[in-house]
Amino acid sequence: MRLVGNPLFSKYTLQSVREKRLSGMSEEIYNFQEGQVLNVNAEEMVKYFKDKYDIEVPVLDKDNITVDYADTKVDLNRWRREEFGSWDAPVHMQGTIVEFHIPFTGDKSLFECQPSSYTGKPTATVNENDLVIGMEFTEKEADPAALNTLCEKTLGMVEKYLGWQSVEVSQYREQLESKARTLLDSRKKKFLGDRDLLVKIGKPIRRTNAPTTYSVPKVRRKLELPKPSANIDLGLIEPTIDMQTYEHILSVIQLMVRVMEYSPRAFSDMDEETLRFHFLVQLNAQYEGGATAETFNYTGKTDIIIKEEGKNIFVAECKVWKGPKVLIDTIDQIHKYLSWRDTKAAIILFNKNRGFSDVLRKIPETVKEHSTCDRQLDYDSENGFRFEMHRPDDSEKKILLTVLAFEIPASTPSK
Repeated sequence: MRLVGNPLFSKYTLQSVREKRLSGMSEEIYNFQEGQVLNVNAEEMVKYFKDKYDIEVPVLDKDNITVDYADTKVDLNRWRREEFGSWDAPVHMQGTIVEFHIPFTGDKSLFECQPSSYTGKPTATVNENDLVIGMEFTEKEADPAALNTLCEKTLGMVEKYLGWQSVEVSQYREQLESKARTLLDSRKKKFLGDRDLLVKIGKPIRRTNAPTTYSVPKVRRKLELPKPSANIDLGLIEPTIDMQTYEHILSVIQLMVRVMEYSPRAFSDMDEETLRFHFLVQLNAQYEGGATAETFNYTGKTDIIIKEEGKNIFVAECKVWKGPKVLIDTIDQIHKYLSWRDTKAAIILFNKNRGFSDVLRKIPETVKEHSTCDRQLDYDSENGFRFEMHRPDDSEKKILLTVLAFEIPASTPSK
């Protein structure tokens, strides 16, 4: 029995990747014009560079490993040629390849990057959304326990490398932020110095075609949609959404509500559908869909959804709070939209009446009374709650539900 594939973490060094990205950021800052540096919020610009030049270490989803097999011919002398450089001729025997497919999120190119710490290189194949650990063996070598053991050993080595990378990336992120601040500050001082120099010359200042307004560039995210790619029972394999993307979607929703809070009169008279549309605009500004994906949209007057290959992989319901019954009905509605594989959803509640504190007390009480609620989870938010639910037809299939409540002041008569 032997592993098939390629040595991982051996094509580039992570250090060279870090240096290249820092160099790219430096060049971009040096090319910024005066208006871009002086007329844009410095913190927003730093965040832009942190997002654009970030390095995302892969995270393995070991809870969703699938297996596949293929018929093959095993060269019994191959290991002798590879290990000892022998000239032994190939001797083929009928055999089998078993592949373990481990979904992952993150940048797949990091599987090719060697961290500063390293040991023997694991062997595997990297696809777009999954890591494949393949093993070939003859009929006499077929042993399920040995296959699982070799897979776990290889996975352990891979996770050790990813752990080393995570340490380096954490250091890189600190360096990235510090360098962005330093370079932006240096560029700002340079332009201010130039302006001061012109003033000290004492002649009338002539500026032509000097742009005055800039905004922070957008870093549009691609939805991370991990899918096992094994060829067995493909009818049961559906796309899903990773936790990092789920949390970011919720953060975009939170930021949109801050805009509403700053300008309450602009939103106080809007109905559910109009409010929902504003969220869609912000979400689509942050994300771009893949070749086969529809990004955020709504159908009828009910949903904010992400679809992949015709499947709903994220569903959010926007409702005006009218009492506990509306929330119970909304949970029932969420269940109808989610596929068996999908595990994450959200409910956005708008309160246009008085007594928002009372609404916040009633939300967890109401959700926990629902027949599919297993328990309330810790969630660090003043106006949000998180619950572990289960499907109505399958108590073992868990769903993560986040409920966010927001105060939208009711309109007041104009004086």
